[in-house]
Amino acid sequence: MKETADIDSKKVQINLKINAKSLGKIQSLGIRGNLKPLSWEKSLFAQDTDGDGIFEVSFTIPVKEGSEILEYKCVIENDPIIWELAKTNRFLQLTPDSLSRISIEWNKKEPLKPQEFPKLSPEKLQADFKILKTALESLHPGIYRYTSKSQMDLIFSEAELQLKQPLTYSEFYTLISKITGEIKCGHTFASFYNQPAIINELIFAQPDKLPLTFRIIEGKIIVDQNLSDQLALSNYPEILAINGIDTKIILSELQKFVKADGINNPKRLADLNLHGFGEFESFDSYFPLIYPPKNGKYELQLLKAGETKPSLCTITPISRSDRSERIRSKYPELFSSINQLWSSKIHENNTAYLQLLTFDSFQLPFEWKPFLDSVFQDYKLKGVNKLVIDIRGNEGGQDEILFELGKKIAKSSYKIPQSNTYVAYQVVPEALKPYLNTWQTDVYDLSSRIEKQENGLYRLKSEKSIILEPALDAFQGEVTLLVNATNSSATFLLAEIAKELKLANIIGEPTGGSQKGLNSGVIFFLRLPNSKIEVDIPIFSTVNPEKPDAGIQPDILVSETEEAFRAKRDLILERALQRNTELK
Repeated sequence: MKETADIDSKKVQINLKINAKSLGKIQSLGIRGNLKPLSWEKSLFAQDTDGDGIFEVSFTIPVKEGSEILEYKCVIENDPIIWELAKTNRFLQLTPDSLSRISIEWNKKEPLKPQEFPKLSPEKLQADFKILKTALESLHPGIYRYTSKSQMDLIFSEAELQLKQPLTYSEFYTLISKITGEIKCGHTFASFYNQPAIINELIFAQPDKLPLTFRIIEGKIIVDQNLSDQLALSNYPEILAINGIDTKIILSELQKFVKADGINNPKRLADLNLHGFGEFESFDSYFPLIYPPKNGKYELQLLKAGETKPSLCTITPISRSDRSERIRSKYPELFSSINQLWSSKIHENNTAYLQLLTFDSFQLPFEWKPFLDSVFQDYKLKGVNKLVIDIRGNEGGQDEILFELGKKIAKSSYKIPQSNTYVAYQVVPEALKPYLNTWQTDVYDLSSRIEKQENGLYRLKSEKSIILEPALDAFQGEVTLLVNATNSSATFLLAEIAKELKLANIIGEPTGGSQKGLNSGVIFFLRLPNSKIEVDIPIFSTVNPEKPDAGIQPDILVSETEEAFRAKRDLILERALQRNTELK
């Protein structure tokens, strides 16, 4: 039930009823939120005066500049506190004509409908854009590495023209993503992982996703898992077109939004694979923004294996969470547990297989170093003399993991030359500080650690080479490293170090990343005040001008094929195991 409130020009009166009958008898129910008098740290308590399980609370919220977004949740004041709606918040747009009588039910909520949510005004869009442009130009050390200043100036100018009219949150997010994509940096984007709840719900949680997963092989989209009721999507057909648009055109357009270093488009294409695991994927995030469903449907043009005549298939999109549930239900044998991001097993021919799908320790529900210690001790105990390390699909993470792994496979001490590291600023401008956050506070003032260079950047002083000493349980046998285009950041560096120092024989496809250097290290998280959209901006940049703008080439090049994929064969792993058999 919702009724129009009597509200003055500055405040909104909220009268909230909470149906908590499903909880039985509870003593204390409160709400928490982002706008005063609410907070996320302390509850504003509701009352159930007649004991009917309906709690009520009233409060007034000041409205700034005519509009605010209230985010809130209900909580049970136990020890520990019990929160409703584990993966989302409740939202209410507050304006002078807002509705103030709100009735909700504990732990139940209708998803937000973007078309019913107010657009951002040109004034707010332009204010956010000014902050974004200033931050990129003053803080990003590689903004002009692959795109010239004149090109970026044109890109900014063209973007500003679109801000003269109101835009939805999705439209503004798309515009920002197009700008960051033009910088061609693998660490610069409006990160899916760092957005506030309102952006997640309006953009990423919508039921506009394809009810399937796929792999992009030889430039073709091949359906993997059919999660719809359409039999035509079974047996690995190729998708030729979606809503009448050729998939080659779709992939080409989407690559403009995907973060990657330099001209390494195979990395961008690899990131558009749709596996259905994890919280976010690039295809799910960008595709519905550029190619939304038509009348709530997607029409697919399919070509079945061995056939020459295409067929049409109409499907209803679903949310990513619904797709995940269908994967767990229909394909229970597939890994869905985060615990399986790292795994180890022993193959025949005395070969160990170590799969590491992330170097982001925050994704691992266990201590990563004891895990590595344990498996390498096990290899030593069992006399394993051949090791295959599979980092395909691993975008990177903490450098600490790659160096520890390097110690585990080093046969002797190695010196890793330190590349020159540059930054774009001496001190972060005061005007930007309210919108920035990061985990390392000393990067706000680098003036004592840098020296000016002719290229307009600042070089960090007194950089030292890294000495890689073998671990006590270092592997003494033959090491093979499996790579593909997904590898970037820390896994690109692992492949680069392994090749230069001959720590492993590298098999697979060329990696992502760029040998010319990366922008990485510490990241500034820029939160735009009006749209609330967050943008990742790396602080440090390595520069190797004499090297090519390309990933690391494997010692043995093996590419996946359409035929092998349909046969469920892993050609890269097969080649590694075959080589190990030949070595015995």
